[in-house]
Amino acid sequence: INKEIKRIKKKSLIILTLPTPKQEYLASKISNMIDNYKIICIGGAIDYNSNLVKIPPKFIEKYFESIWRLRDDPLRRIKRLLLSILTYIKRKLFGELTDI
Repeated sequence: INKEIKRIKKKSLIILTLPTPKQEYLASKISNMIDNYKIICIGGAIDYNSNLVKIPPKFIEKYFESIWRLRDDPLRRIKRLLLSILTYIKRKLFGELTDI
């Protein structure tokens, strides 16, 4: 994979379809090696569209989706949520976030 990452050109659109959390790790590695890129992680979308993961009812999806998702593997999801929040705060404080 490292060899392939080096072949990615600037201004590329990268679509990752790996299972979570592998796609996030790979996206992070790519972001550390390349500037000016776009990454879309769609591994979860494939699970939902193929009915491997049950979709919540509409009213729950609208207001309580994060709670619905906690019912499957809650420890992993809570850790990911906390890591995402901390990463967002860190990047916001150090000006590493940009508008698309």
